[in-house]
Amino acid sequence: MPMNGNTQALGFNLLSTPNRRDWILAAQKNGRVQATRILHLAQAPNKAGMLVLQPVYRSSVEQGLMENQRQLIGFLVGVFTVDQMIHTALNYSGLDHIDLQLFENHAITPTYRIMSEDNIGPQRQAFNETFHVSLAGQQWQLLAIASQRYILQRLSPQHLPMQLLLMIAASLAAFMMMMQQSRETYLSSEVAHKTRDLDHLARHDPLTGLPNRRAMKEAIQNLATQTTQEHAALLFIDLDRFKLINDTLGHQTGDQLLIYLGQRLQQQLTSDQYLFRMGGDEFLILSPYQNESNLQQLAKHLLAVCSQSVDLANGPRLQVTASIGISQYPRDGKDLDTLIKHADTAMYQAKEQGKNQFFCYTPALTDATREHFELEQSLRQAISQHQLTVYYQPQYTLNDATPCGLEALVRWQHPQKGMISPGTFIPIAEETQLIIPLGWEVLHQVCRQLRRWQHEGLHIKRVAVNLSPVQLMQADFFSQLSRMIDNYGIQPQQLELEITESTLQNDPDYVMELLQRLRHRGHLLSLDDFGTGYSSFRRLKKMPIHRLKIDQGFVRDIGSDQTDEAIIHAMIALGHSLNMSVLAEGVETEEQLNFLYHAGCDEIQGFLTGHPTAAEQVTWKPIKSDLRNRLLLELNDV
Repeated sequence: MPMNGNTQALGFNLLSTPNRRDWILAAQKNGRVQATRILHLAQAPNKAGMLVLQPVYRSSVEQGLMENQRQLIGFLVGVFTVDQMIHTALNYSGLDHIDLQLFENHAITPTYRIMSEDNIGPQRQAFNETFHVSLAGQQWQLLAIASQRYILQRLSPQHLPMQLLLMIAASLAAFMMMMQQSRETYLSSEVAHKTRDLDHLARHDPLTGLPNRRAMKEAIQNLATQTTQEHAALLFIDLDRFKLINDTLGHQTGDQLLIYLGQRLQQQLTSDQYLFRMGGDEFLILSPYQNESNLQQLAKHLLAVCSQSVDLANGPRLQVTASIGISQYPRDGKDLDTLIKHADTAMYQAKEQGKNQFFCYTPALTDATREHFELEQSLRQAISQHQLTVYYQPQYTLNDATPCGLEALVRWQHPQKGMISPGTFIPIAEETQLIIPLGWEVLHQVCRQLRRWQHEGLHIKRVAVNLSPVQLMQADFFSQLSRMIDNYGIQPQQLELEITESTLQNDPDYVMELLQRLRHRGHLLSLDDFGTGYSSFRRLKKMPIHRLKIDQGFVRDIGSDQTDEAIIHAMIALGHSLNMSVLAEGVETEEQLNFLYHAGCDEIQGFLTGHPTAAEQVTWKPIKSDLRNRLLLELNDV
């Protein structure tokens, strides 16, 4: 750190001005201490001063000690003010009543001057004398003018005190140069020490002190240079749900946990195993192994170590789990980037299979990952280029077999791969946050189509649109949806919004308030896939929902599973007790239709009554005649 007086010069480049640059080049050329001429200093802008430049070299026994074999590594710069130097010399000598004038290189006018109170005029001057001073390559002339009072205080007008002053000034100059010279070895040692520190920081993680990615790259390179190809494994350890700890307990707690786990993992390793930290909550272990069984035992042991409870200082007891992906050298790669990429791929596979487990890399994982990535990129283009299309599936009431609404279902006709199932691209959209622009694209298409049907005289009662919880939780969702409805000139009740039970899990109070606002605006709200999530009856009774949709998983087993049939009866009774209508999805057989009718279900949707079709093929007609006749016959028989 700089001394306080030098803080004003921080960031100042000595090579930025010619007068300073010339002296640096001179010191570099002659290899000796070099003083500049009198300058205006950044540290003391109102005082005349100079810089003393000391070249610093690195040399070794192997290189020799000749100057031309030394390596210049920098300069030690001393900052001195002339005023400080002269006053120090006068104070040490005890001389006073003297006027001093400093001239640089035979200049006519003095560069610096100290006036004694006694030397008011020439008649008061007893004598004067000029001294020549050489300081670090600079030649000065020092003119000393003694006053009458100076003579009266001494027995004789001897010049010895003047000589003493000269000696003091020269001694000060020599002392400065000696101090500069004596610090060369010290500075060289400090440079070497700092270099070692920087080298350590470049290869180690500042939080845990563990070796980092750069150190690991060197370790992999060392493996590649060995004559015998040793088999090694790279274990990629990623803590499960670590972000939740940072978000709830704070980053300081998260950092303490990482330090503790790093130390714990380090204690489990042998001398030929190495632990690295990649950053975040990711650790890497490079370990030799004899066979697959040996490698699996190591992974299981590391999972057990990570899952042990942790008692942090001044914090709660924590217990976390980890997922581990494994790649093998040289089978899965011979360079660090390839090994990490494959281990990372395997680690994500472990997370997808439930976390707290390990997974070994296989080439098939890369194919799946590549396909997943390519599909994600294609989906981004599909959204931006409006390649997605909305199909509509009709919904019917059971009491008169008339249409009561449509459900909007997004479809993707890929230019090369053809029709891609929503079950394939919707999870990718949710994982990558593309579900938000995708959801708005669907809403725009539905609103646009509702307006078109109105102009064509086709009065569609309502269209149901599925909303992702991520989209619904956007801060501007309500205002953006309201503007869209107004811009297209349709009625809010024409747009039914479908949510799932998982929507309430993150922030139930906020979601409840938002649903109330949407219902008050006039939108119809339905709870989709009812019975497949974690329903809370306490919350359900407060939700402004007008319709429950029974998931097709329960409808599918009608006639073969009495348990599902009992659950359907309970769902219908629950919905009616809460003043909600009930719709059953996935109706494909007349047996299912008859059961739902006798169970009191209000509405149905499925392949039996109509497949999803393009907007141009939508008709607002009752159920096809033969099915309608049989249904109405049953209605009349009741």
